[in-house]
Amino acid sequence: MHPGWLIPLAVACVQGSINCEHGTYNEKTQRCDCFEHWATAGVTDTVDFLEGVCEQYRCQSDQECQRILNIDYATCPIKGWNCYCGWGWAFKYGGHGWETDQKKGGGECMGVMYTFSVWATEGVSSILASAWMTFLPLALLCLPFGKKRSMCDHRRPSLWNWIRRLGGCRSECRGECVMSTIYTSDSFLDDIAWTAYVLDLALWFYIFMSLVLIIVLFIWSVAMWVAIIAVLAATAIAGCCAGCGDAGDGCAIDCCNPGDVGGGVDCCCFCPHGAADPGVFNHDAFYVYGTYPSEPCWCGGTTEPARCSCCCCLQPLAWLIFVFPAMPENAWGGLVGYLCFGTHMLTPTERLYRGGNGFVEFFRMGWRRPNDLHSNEAWRTQVRDFLLGESPMTDEDLARQHALGRAFSGRNYHQIEQNLSDGHEQEIILVGRARAIKIDRPFDDSDGCVPSSYEDYAENKCWICMSSNVEWDLWLSCHHLFCSSCSTTMLQRGMPCPLCRVASSVVKRGQAVQQ
Repeated sequence: MHPGWLIPLAVACVQGSINCEHGTYNEKTQRCDCFEHWATAGVTDTVDFLEGVCEQYRCQSDQECQRILNIDYATCPIKGWNCYCGWGWAFKYGGHGWETDQKKGGGECMGVMYTFSVWATEGVSSILASAWMTFLPLALLCLPFGKKRSMCDHRRPSLWNWIRRLGGCRSECRGECVMSTIYTSDSFLDDIAWTAYVLDLALWFYIFMSLVLIIVLFIWSVAMWVAIIAVLAATAIAGCCAGCGDAGDGCAIDCCNPGDVGGGVDCCCFCPHGAADPGVFNHDAFYVYGTYPSEPCWCGGTTEPARCSCCCCLQPLAWLIFVFPAMPENAWGGLVGYLCFGTHMLTPTERLYRGGNGFVEFFRMGWRRPNDLHSNEAWRTQVRDFLLGESPMTDEDLARQHALGRAFSGRNYHQIEQNLSDGHEQEIILVGRARAIKIDRPFDDSDGCVPSSYEDYAENKCWICMSSNVEWDLWLSCHHLFCSSCSTTMLQRGMPCPLCRVASSVVKRGQAVQQ
């Protein structure tokens, strides 16, 4: 029969003897001399530690645990600990763990606390040991697929940008990378974007699982300590109240009511945006950050969280969730984009994708962006003022245009005649670094226009300038429509689409709808 293991050490001392469980009491040293393979409990097994009894079995091997406990699946995960026998045996003896009847030569199973620790650790270790068998084949399968850069990701919160920042290589890109004509390291990463995404996801997964395990074990151990302290505090309070009762009415101390605790408790906060002062307007909002239709947590274009006024053990986990890898915006790059789709940045003009292919459109992944900013009137006003010159250009804006090699003059706006395979000629207009393919017809349902944008086109009323025009542009990366005047200005300035924030290096220029 197992003795009551919550008996305080003080009570045992008053009785003048201690039941050492798996050992004998030494009157000279006033300590327990434990049997072979047994020891007094450590401080983490707080109750047994306070009692000073021999309750820590020191296993040596799996075979020994199985033989002594007569449990076929018992293991010795850590030498010097109790045997791991699973949850069924952990709840025996009030969660203290099952042990054999013989005190000398017997053994003991882990209790609930240590069983949970071993179970969680082995479970996470098993997942991490086999996860690469999923990530590695998937990464190889995605190798031919890349992305066609349609938005600047240098200021996105990500593990890669965070590592860059730690290495002192923080990017100063302000949107110039989107329609670059030079093949750079970013271009190479774009060509293997989906493989890089899978590997990034694998790294994030390994860090996340390890961090979750550490946090859970920490919270679990804290909870156990709190429970132990609560038991001791309850015992002390009960003793104090009993003393008050013995003293009769003369006791003036209300020791069972500690009083109200003043002051509030700080929340566990995490401020991922690092959002700038809303009163300060920066033209970078039109290029690399600002208003987005589906990313409310990314409005400041920063990879650094703001400093919070409190410290919380969950803050590392919150930061890790904040830098969760973002899926590439499309699969129009890489070998497939160059050889099959005609959507790669280096695709020759004669092989450019001109729209209308449902299979290619699927890999554009516009279905992942069902929302846009069409109904945001405040944002439309800002875009209009910026494009029509009512928002003054700063020195930084002029420097951006110089870096992009895009002036506002007509010298970046010229035409090319292209001979097609059927003997016809098609006019392609170079606008900055983008290309506008003239189709000499109105747009219709076969062009796959975004419905809200097509309504503007049908009314011949541009979303930006609210004016009519004889020509309209369909941006092939997102299928939004703008009048050719506003579209030309945006393409010359290297701006992404103001409705979905996706840039397009190729547009189709068609006629206004017949009224």
